[in-house]
Amino acid sequence: MKHLLISAILLLSLFTKGQSYEPPQYQSGKKDLADYLCSYLFYSAAEIEAGIEDDITATLLISRDGRIAFVNVTGKVAAFKLQVKRVLTVMHHWTPAHRNGTAIDTSLTLKILFSQRRSRVSKNANEYEILFPSAATTNIKPQLTAYEYKKANALYEKGVAEVKSNNCAAAIDLFNQAEKEGLQNANLYYDRGVAYMKSEHPELACQDWKEASKLGDEEAFKLYLKFCKNK
Repeated sequence: MKHLLISAILLLSLFTKGQSYEPPQYQSGKKDLADYLCSYLFYSAAEIEAGIEDDITATLLISRDGRIAFVNVTGKVAAFKLQVKRVLTVMHHWTPAHRNGTAIDTSLTLKILFSQRRSRVSKNANEYEILFPSAATTNIKPQLTAYEYKKANALYEKGVAEVKSNNCAAAIDLFNQAEKEGLQNANLYYDRGVAYMKSEHPELACQDWKEASKLGDEEAFKLYLKFCKNK
């Protein structure tokens, strides 16, 4: 069984006596953070068989409005670093840290271990272990039958043709139909995002590019960083 080990460390300034502090939180807490990371980080069978492991450190700046304002990632394996940065950058807003009831900017460090090992040789009390889903199920939407896929993909292909003809309203309608038929992949979200942006609906475009980024689309991530990061 594959494992992902995550350690969360808050980098905080020293507080004077009497000050109250509430740390930042992702949704309902550590479990939701772990579920999010395990849903979108991918540890492939090829990497596992080759014995490729890495200890990734990611530093996040969580702004006082809960946005991820900055992500810095260090590690040895470029593929792991790229996907960790992408997945953290596009995650939903956090509940920000509070000092004396006032929201503040806070740095948070996550340590993520890509490894087949059950645990580290010496465990840190702050670290908690998460079972990483198998490579066959990670990052994949529910499977369609061959007939269902053919039907949904035909709608998607028609939508792509409409985008190329600058018929974006028609394209969006076709993409929406394809999604309702069960097609949920990075290509669909990327192309629908393009159609939304051409139709002057940047917020909807950003939502789709964010979803495509989570599913591993580097081009969608570049568009998200260019047009959406500060929105």
